[in-house]
Amino acid sequence: MPTFRDLLAEAKASIREVDTEAAAAAIGANPATVVLDVREADEYEQGALPDAVHIPRSLRRQLRSCGWTTTADAAFEAVIAGCAGREGSWVTGAMAQAYSDLHRAGVAHSVEAWSGDVLVGGLYGNDTLIWPHLGPFR
Repeated sequence: MPTFRDLLAEAKASIREVDTEAAAAAIGANPATVVLDVREADEYEQGALPDAVHIPRSLRRQLRSCGWTTTADAAFEAVIAGCAGREGSWVTGAMAQAYSDLHRAGVAHSVEAWSGDVLVGGLYGNDTLIWPHLGPFR
């Protein structure tokens, strides 16, 4: 039976870890690169790449246990409409239309959170920027 250290070594062997300089170089070579930073809060506070999306452990834990499902680009128009339809939203009709046009061109994307068949939240953005909306959409 493998030990904890064996399992850890096996897992680390399958993950390509890079330092910040290598990550910045990869982003420079392909501006469409999205960096997800899943380090602990204290590690993140020590320094992070600009525009990296930080996903704290508490959020990851909550998402695993809440029963929500997620999709990508399955309800782009609904995510934009949900964000634009909120009181005080800065998403104008023209901006929503522009993002919809970008989505049809393959440049803008969405990530949706569902509770059953109800859309409860989403993110949208172009290839280099994602804006969050934490539901519920009304």
